[in-house]
Amino acid sequence: MMSIQSKLSGLEIASVSRFAPAKTTKAQPGMFSLNTDVLFRIAAELDFQSLQTWRMTCRAADEIGAMLLRTRYNGALNRHLADPDGFRSVLRATMSVVSGSTVLHIIDQARSPTWAPNDLDIYAPLDGAGRVASYLIDVEHYTRKAVQEPTYDGVYAGFKAVIHLSKGDLQIDVIQSITTSALYPLPFFWSTHVMNYFTADMFCVVYPTYTFQGRGLLNPAVLISKQYPTIRTLQVIGKYQTRGYDFRVYPYAWAEGTELDCTSDEGCPRIIRFFGDRYCCVGSLDTVAQSLMTDGVRGYPNRTRMVRWWRGGPACGDKCTHGDDDFALRANPTVQTHQVPVEFYLLWLNGRPAVI
Repeated sequence: MMSIQSKLSGLEIASVSRFAPAKTTKAQPGMFSLNTDVLFRIAAELDFQSLQTWRMTCRAADEIGAMLLRTRYNGALNRHLADPDGFRSVLRATMSVVSGSTVLHIIDQARSPTWAPNDLDIYAPLDGAGRVASYLIDVEHYTRKAVQEPTYDGVYAGFKAVIHLSKGDLQIDVIQSITTSALYPLPFFWSTHVMNYFTADMFCVVYPTYTFQGRGLLNPAVLISKQYPTIRTLQVIGKYQTRGYDFRVYPYAWAEGTELDCTSDEGCPRIIRFFGDRYCCVGSLDTVAQSLMTDGVRGYPNRTRMVRWWRGGPACGDKCTHGDDDFALRANPTVQTHQVPVEFYLLWLNGRPAVI
């Protein structure tokens, strides 16, 4: 069978900015001459990051890649919902996102064949959770089972309540943020490998290097300040270990040998992170051309609100570039939300490195 490498040889290479049409540097038959089914099969063989790179080669690859992502996304939603497109309209209207195991199953193709998510987790703003739940009850015919509040102060959990819905064997949780940002609860997750989300129109993988290596960094917040892992958390860790994931509290715990070199990467406990920053793998479910005809940043749930955090914890030894006094305040896990001008994301995206 022809290898993926040979199939991709001779493709027309395009120079693609984030929201600008591709400019072909050399005209060749390229992928436009291939059958759509063949292109789709090529795309399906690629891992998530390779797929995003492949989408930047030409217009045809972008169209097929976007189609594949929408197919996978709608397929995941269709396990719980009769009308995925209708539900995505609700996500768009309420500035809500899908996160947790469902998103991990979509993006991590290396491990997803060995397991399947049990439920669907939807994160909604403080004023949007009721609308999402009402849609699921009225249109998708789910039944409200219970409303669960945090077992401790919601400030330390990021959410106000969880609305548990069911329909037969299907389960959906609508998590209500304590702020107007649906993303605010995500940095409180117990591990980084599930801190990813899909909006109606885009995706964001927050710790791509570790996630695609099958690694998760445990949240120090559940290990300090008298917030030890619950039995439930330990059970979830064990469940994901059987799915091929490995866990540590700090990145340097994976180091071989005794030298603790500073990683200064996405997992550094003292680096300030925000959704969509330079460490994230961000992309659209639309093609570049479709993004140009719509609002280029509509995928960001709330363009007036930024969520930022740092994981906190000890610096990684004498060589750590973030171990001096200037970073002392970042020793404790912190999640913050700030109001930003509407123009912020437009200006930021225009200057961001090209990512489909």
